[in-house]
Amino acid sequence: MRAASSARPKELSKLQSEIDSNGRRRKMNGQWVHQLSGYSLVARNMALAIRAGNPDATIAPLGICCGDYFWSPQPFLYSRMILDAMRGEFDAVSLDAYTGNYDPTHGPLTIPEESLAKLLTDGAALSAEYGGRREVWIAERGLGVDRYSAFDSEIDRRALAETARAMIIARAVPGCRSYSIHSPSGRGGIYAERANGGRPKPMLDMHLWRTTNVDASPTNQTCEHHTPRAFTMAAGTSARMLAFAEDPRTFALGDRIEVRSFRVQGASGAPVARFAVWTSGGALTAEATLPKGGMFTDLAGNDSPLAKGKASLAISRQPFFLTFPLDARTAVEDALKAAFA
Repeated sequence: MRAASSARPKELSKLQSEIDSNGRRRKMNGQWVHQLSGYSLVARNMALAIRAGNPDATIAPLGICCGDYFWSPQPFLYSRMILDAMRGEFDAVSLDAYTGNYDPTHGPLTIPEESLAKLLTDGAALSAEYGGRREVWIAERGLGVDRYSAFDSEIDRRALAETARAMIIARAVPGCRSYSIHSPSGRGGIYAERANGGRPKPMLDMHLWRTTNVDASPTNQTCEHHTPRAFTMAAGTSARMLAFAEDPRTFALGDRIEVRSFRVQGASGAPVARFAVWTSGGALTAEATLPKGGMFTDLAGNDSPLAKGKASLAISRQPFFLTFPLDARTAVEDALKAAFA
């Protein structure tokens, strides 16, 4: 990589294996002890090799899909064995941050408010416990929809909202360094349809778009088209609004009302205060008395100026963003708290 590029890659990280799922699969090897010892050896050797060429590279092992956190006899039971073998050879921990069901064709989705923040906080603490930085990377997280759902269906709207909420929650966790959305190619759905003579039963579609019009040959991608789903927009807006966000503050208001407050760089280059507001419960409307200079942004990225004084805020499961001058941050926080007192 260094020979092929004038740049020097510094983040050759995410030595992933999903050990907590692969260790149970007979086709992989079917035995935990082999899976753990093999991954520990390979991960350590890879870390040493990377550091030989890039001494300042950031290395983040694990990539567990979090069964080892939620369903092990104790959280991170097997992860600790690997990190103990890698002491001194890693910088952070990477997690496939699934906190429950992500597949709506097999039951209700698990909302991110339940445990995502605690998972990430504990992951960062685990890294520090074994000699790394207090830092965690989301190497993978995604939500599925039924491949055959309409683009404005209820499940697509829910996936839109929960994608944005998970990104906001993660950004507000100190030490959460990155967020990588799981988005496989999706061509498998095309071939499954053909094999079943048309539309089969509901099928998980784990990506931000729907793959359509693929040529019959599995190797021919010339006719492949990706039609974005709504949560592509939500992810893009959330990433843009939270880019380089600092100084996160978290507070809950009323009945399942969630607010995250950040300091970000505004369009002019000056720092501004940015708020994300939503509910994980039922929709409601509240009046807040806001200072001047505000801007409202919805998940489609549409901006609307806010006048000074009373504003009617429609709170739903889809987050929205408020942007104000930085010196108004405390005043806006107080106004939101008063609105839901």
